[in-house]
Amino acid sequence: MKEIKIRKATKEDADSIFNLEKEWQNEGISWGIHIHSKKEVLKDLRQGICYLAERNNNVVAYIQGEMVKSKSIRPAFEIKKSERYGELNSIYIQKRYRNRGIGKMLVKRLLSDFKNRKLRVVKLKAVNKD
Repeated sequence: MKEIKIRKATKEDADSIFNLEKEWQNEGISWGIHIHSKKEVLKDLRQGICYLAERNNNVVAYIQGEMVKSKSIRPAFEIKKSERYGELNSIYIQKRYRNRGIGKMLVKRLLSDFKNRKLRVVKLKAVNKD
């Protein structure tokens, strides 16, 4: 998709991510969605891994994940105690930009980041109503 640009989010993107989260909640498509405060968004940007999709310099989607160190053995995920793994925590695409491959592009970018960090396991959390 030529018109969409994927890039790593910065602290200057906190307002855009916050607005996307509000839009996500207002859409009513997910159970128990919690909108992060701008302060929490900034913390996620510092501690996590976040990418944005832009069209004409407007943020239309984001994905957020993090690298986690296991505190216990997690047999269901084949994760050993103290092993690092990735978590894909959030992904949201504005309704008018769905079904254009943007989600796939964002997931590929995040998974590539995890792979570069030598993480062999990635957990996904899902809360949609469908």
